[in-house]
Amino acid sequence: MNIDLRTLLYPVSRVLPNLRWCNYAIAAVYFLRANGRLPRKSHLANAEINDFIFQRMIVDGWSAIERRCVDKEFAKALAGRASNVNVPPTVAVFSLERNPRIEDFITWLRPHIGKHLIAKPTHGSGTVLFLDRVITDGEIEAFFSDANRNFFHAIRETQYKALERKILVEDNIAKTRAINDYKFFCVKGRVLYCQVDVDRFTNHKRAICTVPDFAIIPVCTKFLERPDHLRRPPRFDEMVRIASEMSREFSFVRIDLYDTDDGVYFGEYTLTPGAACDNFSDSRFAAEFLHNVKALLDDDSVG
Repeated sequence: MNIDLRTLLYPVSRVLPNLRWCNYAIAAVYFLRANGRLPRKSHLANAEINDFIFQRMIVDGWSAIERRCVDKEFAKALAGRASNVNVPPTVAVFSLERNPRIEDFITWLRPHIGKHLIAKPTHGSGTVLFLDRVITDGEIEAFFSDANRNFFHAIRETQYKALERKILVEDNIAKTRAINDYKFFCVKGRVLYCQVDVDRFTNHKRAICTVPDFAIIPVCTKFLERPDHLRRPPRFDEMVRIASEMSREFSFVRIDLYDTDDGVYFGEYTLTPGAACDNFSDSRFAAEFLHNVKALLDDDSVG
C-alpha cells in the first residue's frame, strides 16, 4: 500500500513540540522510507552522510547566521556580501503571515503573470511557480497551499521552525527551463563534491562530481538516473571559488549556484540537503562522504 506520509504525519507534527525525541519520531519515518533503515549515530563506523544530516536537522543547534540564511530573502543579501556572485533581483515579496487569504495573493500576483519571473517561498525549498506562461487557478491554489506549509512541520528540519512565511517574486535567470543546478557540498570553506541536477522540471537526472576535476562519480541518489556525460560548465572553477568563499562561516552547507550566459548566479544555502532522504546507491561512497566531512570538521587549520 502506498501511504502518503505527508498527509498522515503533517497534522501530527504540527502538534508536537520542538524536542529532539519528537523530531526523531517524525523524521525517522521519512528516513526509513528513503534509506531503507533507521538513522545511525553519526560517530559510528558504519554511519553515512545522511546520518550526519539527520542528526543536525533534529537537534536544533543552529548558529544565528545559519538560522537567517535559510530565509531566501535574507540569503540573497548575505550571498552578495560573502562573494562576488550575481543575485537574481527581487521584484516583490508577499507575507503569508499578514495576508493569509488566497484572494489577496492572487490579486498581488496578477501583475507579475506573463513576465519572465518566478515565484517561490522564502521559507522552504522545491516549490517554484513559473510566471511567464498561462497559469491555471488550480496551479496557483496548489502553490499557495504548499507555500503556506511550515517546513519544520513537514520533516522536522529545525532551521525552518521560526521563519516568517513569505513568497518571493524574482527575475527568472534561465532563458529556458533546462538550466542546470550546481550544488556544492562544503565544510568551513572547503568544497568536497558538486551535485549537478539536469532538467529538473522535465527529465530530471542527477550526478555527483569530483572537485576540481568535474568527473562523474559512479553513484546515484534519490533514485534518479545518472546522466552518461556532462559538459564541464565554462565557469566551474569560478563557481568552486564562490562556493568556498560563501561557505567559510558554515560548518557544513550546500551552496547552490547557476552558470548562465550572464555569469554565475546564487541559488540558495541548504543546511540539511534532501532532509537526509536523498539516498545514495553506493553505501561506501556515502560513508566516505561522511568521513571526509568529519575530517575537515576536526581539522583546526580549515576555515
